[in-house]
Amino acid sequence: FQNQARFSIDEAQEVLSWIEQVTNVQFPTDPLTLQSAQDVAEALKDGVQLCELMNDPNALPYNRNPKMPFHKVCV
Repeated sequence: FQNQARFSIDEAQEVLSWIEQVTNVQFPTDPLTLQSAQDVAEALKDGVQLCELMNDPNALPYNRNPKMPFHKVCV
């Protein structure tokens, strides 16, 4: 129940709308009509949009310049 107290439907709707914009794959239900964490979970349940998001190399900028010495050795 503690996680539900921190859940924001407005933020969830914003994230789902962003996923639609980035992937060009629409959710079956308009994200702006979702009303609860359960609705958001149901929208993401099949994983199609999340897989499309992960497969888009330009979805999130990735900085491959490690700052810590340990990571610099491994790269």
